[in-house]
Amino acid sequence: MSFSWLKSRFIYVFRLVVGHTLFFVIKIAYPLIRIRIGLLNYARIGHLATNTELCIRRMSVASNESKDLKIFFSGTPPANRQLLDMIRRRLTVVENHYLYEILESIYQRTNEHKVWINLRQSGYGLWDEWNAVGPQLSFTEDEHRRGREALDSLGFSSNDTFVCFCARDKAYLDQNHSWRTRQEWSYHDYRNNDINKYMDGARFLADSGITAIRMGSVVEDDLDETYPGIIDYSKYHRSDFSDVYLTAHCKFFLGDTGGLFGIPTIFGVPFAAVNLTPLRIVPRTPLDIFIPKKYRYISTQKIITFKELIKLGAHDWGRTDKYIDAGIEVIENTSEEILDLVMEMNARIDDTWVTNDGDEELQIRYRDLFSSDHPTFGFPSRIGTQFLRKNSYLLE
Repeated sequence: MSFSWLKSRFIYVFRLVVGHTLFFVIKIAYPLIRIRIGLLNYARIGHLATNTELCIRRMSVASNESKDLKIFFSGTPPANRQLLDMIRRRLTVVENHYLYEILESIYQRTNEHKVWINLRQSGYGLWDEWNAVGPQLSFTEDEHRRGREALDSLGFSSNDTFVCFCARDKAYLDQNHSWRTRQEWSYHDYRNNDINKYMDGARFLADSGITAIRMGSVVEDDLDETYPGIIDYSKYHRSDFSDVYLTAHCKFFLGDTGGLFGIPTIFGVPFAAVNLTPLRIVPRTPLDIFIPKKYRYISTQKIITFKELIKLGAHDWGRTDKYIDAGIEVIENTSEEILDLVMEMNARIDDTWVTNDGDEELQIRYRDLFSSDHPTFGFPSRIGTQFLRKNSYLLE
């Protein structure tokens, strides 16, 4: 047994004792000194963005918590340094990895105590709370200057219109969260998508005079081709600052369940969401439109209707093995389906979208799939119009 091992164990036990003692003191003193503790979801950009934003929005409308002393903790490194810096302008944040881990272990056993600030919710299912107030973070004048420089480095000005797009794949978790193996992370694989199926939509934007910027901090595949007006930012230009600035200022964001969508969402940028799965997942605001993945039985290749999927309980499944065990294949949206959604979102923003007879009835039929006691009930976004027109059989 080495001296270094004994030293590390001593330090760990010492920190644990200090952490528990601190929590005990805060808990006992709470009626007199209302200190509350929040643990930021610092390691994943989507949770750091949306979970924290929901917390700040709640605080902005609450009148009975103004006297509480709220202290938030973050581990290191954060998923995005720029985002955490902006959060620190709104919240008191202590960034200490060891202390965070100690408090996290305490939270796991005492999370019902009112000392803790709930940062485990992201606004999904809490539609009214999410939409009660607008974005809570903002850029400084210096950050706007840096943003203009970033746009200039990409070859266009802040007056040019651009759309950011991104597809979730396995590369990010495999590289940035290697404390789990590829096999251990595979439970997320049903959410992964092929970026090149987004290219028809990106080409449409480029041909319309709208620059399409491919995002992503770590990506599995390069784009199959180069095309005027499409920039592979993830390969040549990426930074924490530009990840936030670009997605907060684009015309709309084209993406999926990959966490980067959280940035445009918290800044009120419309979200054209493709490949959403499981079925219960929908975007948070009335500005957003989405299309889900389809599902089929592997043995018969029969597409599963939404009602049947809900009856099976598969609309709630959040693990790849659940689909495999049930003999169900999760199907990515096609290039045509993604293009349809891009065209619809662009037209809706430009106020040129034309609604046909029966479109609203299809929307209602989709909403009615979810009972009033389900978190998806009453969602404020819209399912893609063309997707429903072409796949109305899924509502049967």
